[in-house]
Amino acid sequence: MVSINGDLPQQQNQRLNNNDDDREYDNRQQQEQQELQPEMQRVPYRLHKQAMNGNLATLGSDCPLLRDYLATKDGPGWAAMKVVVAFVRGFSQCVFANNPISGVILMGSVISVAPATFAVCSAAGFLGHLISILLREPKVNLDNGLAVFNPLIFGSVSYTFVPLVYSPGFDGFSVSLALLCVVFIAYFWRGCGHGSYPCLTMPFNLAELLLLFVLKNAQDRMNLASAAAALVDDAANGTATATEQRAIVENATTLVVSAATSPDWGMVFRGSIVSASQLFVVDNVALGAIIYLSVLIYSPFTCLFGYLGALGGSLVGIQMGAPLDTVYRGLWGFNSYLTAASLGGSFLVVNAQVACATAVSVLCTGIIQHVMQIIFAPVGLPVGTIPFVLTTWLFIGLGRSPEGTFPYPVTMSSPEGQRIEYLAKRRREKLEKLSQMDDPPEILVLNGKATLM
Repeated sequence: MVSINGDLPQQQNQRLNNNDDDREYDNRQQQEQQELQPEMQRVPYRLHKQAMNGNLATLGSDCPLLRDYLATKDGPGWAAMKVVVAFVRGFSQCVFANNPISGVILMGSVISVAPATFAVCSAAGFLGHLISILLREPKVNLDNGLAVFNPLIFGSVSYTFVPLVYSPGFDGFSVSLALLCVVFIAYFWRGCGHGSYPCLTMPFNLAELLLLFVLKNAQDRMNLASAAAALVDDAANGTATATEQRAIVENATTLVVSAATSPDWGMVFRGSIVSASQLFVVDNVALGAIIYLSVLIYSPFTCLFGYLGALGGSLVGIQMGAPLDTVYRGLWGFNSYLTAASLGGSFLVVNAQVACATAVSVLCTGIIQHVMQIIFAPVGLPVGTIPFVLTTWLFIGLGRSPEGTFPYPVTMSSPEGQRIEYLAKRRREKLEKLSQMDDPPEILVLNGKATLM
């Protein structure tokens, strides 16, 4: 006896039994998911994501262990602890490493090498964080130290350049103006929080230019007043003028000879290391090496891209005919470090296309820095990190391509975590497409592996 679909009675009974087993299995799976769902809701998101992919370290990456632990704590004491952790994360954000352990290492290193710089930049960063709290900055930005790093960089750069352009140094006028600039940075960051592009370090750059322009103008007025009041005889003026002209000629000759000689590649390597320390306006090999090690704790991808970017920026500076002394001191590498670290895994998910685009962006950063130095040099002002900001804004738009060639991350974490999450999302999308097909393909199980037929 054969059934309508061509099966024998024994085959038909076996098919019915298999269908019953499948229904029981599906019902059991649904019941387990319903029982697990409330439990998953009680688990913090970061730990849940970590348990799902199993590859994110609890202390590396953005340190989800500490984040989720503090998320369950309330009270004034814990609120103060969260502010301290956010401040430490802000230190690490200066080098594109959102990790409190990296931040502690950076803080200890800067204290040992440049304690005065640490004091000034810490005061500016902490003040900027408090102002952002009053401005009701989104909690996720506060917790990740995003309200800290712009004022922090502003403090470190101001400590170095204010005495260079303003002879009184830090008097009442310059300090008041610097405090006003910190407030400006906090408002600028708050206002750009809802834009389609991240404002990066542009608040710091604008505030620094405003501060140095005003102070330099005040210094020029003081110089004119002192020159008008001084009575110097013609002979002394002529001697001074000749001395100044001879110094200018000697400096120009030195620059020409320095640019014409072949580079010392050992010193170029040194420049690629201290490029990281120049983010805090410090020329120190030990600090640069420690910064790279601290970034390595957060993300090997960021550390690799950052160093290659710094090395590439130094090579671009040599090709642009920059004085070799500036290359050896890392002044041509820190902007390229930031560009490579931002595009190589932070704002775009790492793949071959993104790696190639990052290499091109490093070249563009060096060229933009060269052009901006020509513009800013006559005024006597630094270019800051403007080349990094402009280049990143240009290349970050690649993520809008519909083909997914330059994919944006699903959620912001570490480059490794973002890549894992993006690949998992693609696999889910492929499975959903297969499940929605009218005639899904048969699956052949061979040696424990499922393949489509």
